Amino acid sequence: YLLLLFTLSLCFMSQAQTISDIRNLSIGTSVTVRGVVSNGTELGAIRYVQDETAGIACYGTNLSSIAVGDSITATGVLFDFGGLLELSPTTTFTNHGPVIPNTPIIIPISSADELLESQLIRFENVTFVQTGTIAAGNSTVQITDGNNTFDVRINGSTNIDGSAIPSGPVTITGLLGQYNTNYQIIPRYISDIVAYVAPQWEINVKINGTTVLNNGSYVIGNTGNN
Repeated sequence: YLLLLFTLSLCFMSQAQTISDIRNLSIGTSVTVRGVVSNGTELGAIRYVQDETAGIACYGTNLSSIAVGDSITATGVLFDFGGLLELSPTTTFTNHGPVIPNTPIIIPISSADELLESQLIRFENVTFVQTGTIAAGNSTVQITDGNNTFDVRINGSTNIDGSAIPSGPVTITGLLGQYNTNYQIIPRYISDIVAYVAPQWEINVKINGTTVLNNGSYVIGNTGNN
């Protein structure tokens, strides 16, 4: 009886692992993740999955039937691909069906780091460094917030390559990826890049009559406090 109880407890502990827990395990470890998928075939054989704690990439040609908003359980081996932590190969998966899709996390460029890797993010009020047309196939361009630049990875299997580069401020949504030491935002379709619309109300913070915060987005800390 005690042995059975111990075995059931171990099974429960394994099932209860979050993606955040799994991201702290060693490369080469076989793991099982559960979460909601943020992309489909537009990014090829990779699927970005996230739960309420973190995100992780799953790679495998067997994942072609998985779509945006699907809740899945996937098993695979942790692998570091150029700095991106992923399950590769993803050996098996179960598709539990569509649920509410992941909501993008709105952050400034300076907050895009390892803690948010593989999650769906959004940058607001940024502009492209380059002008003209996005090259056909896979390519990388940059955006800037006026102080920082950031890589935008365009996948040739999307409908973005070959399109005109917007000339004004934009809001861009995509997955936070990494290639070597560079983080990058990976939009999924051309509708992930839209003209920026300023909020109706803004706060201009002054100290002794001098503006210190105006017309920008800022993240203070990692959690909200009341």
